[in-house]
Amino acid sequence: TISLSSYPPLANEELLLLLFAGQRPTSGNGGDYGARADMSRVAVYLGRELLTSLFGKEYVEDQNILERLQIDIGRNITKQGDDTIEARFLLREGFLKENAALYLTAEKDVWDNYNGGLRLLFRFP
Repeated sequence: TISLSSYPPLANEELLLLLFAGQRPTSGNGGDYGARADMSRVAVYLGRELLTSLFGKEYVEDQNILERLQIDIGRNITKQGDDTIEARFLLREGFLKENAALYLTAEKDVWDNYNGGLRLLFRFP
């Protein structure tokens, strides 16, 4: 049995979201959008935990899989009112040139389309 408490007192649902997402859920003016953003943070946390459970903690730490994964949720709002999502996974640094990197990408864009591909990123010193 796990018992959650806080000062000032919060509802159990708010405490659980605070524990998983690291932030209290928005209330009142944020409406449904704030709840979706909070649940998205929980989904990212659980997704990372799933990767750890699938590959094992030792493999994940050795391969730096989680450090190579970047997920951005909610930069924009889609036409249907959902959050946009962009995920990037670093495949290789130093690709073609010293300051270039190759990423595997996936996204849900502002037009509610799902896209995927490879991105070559050049950084200039």
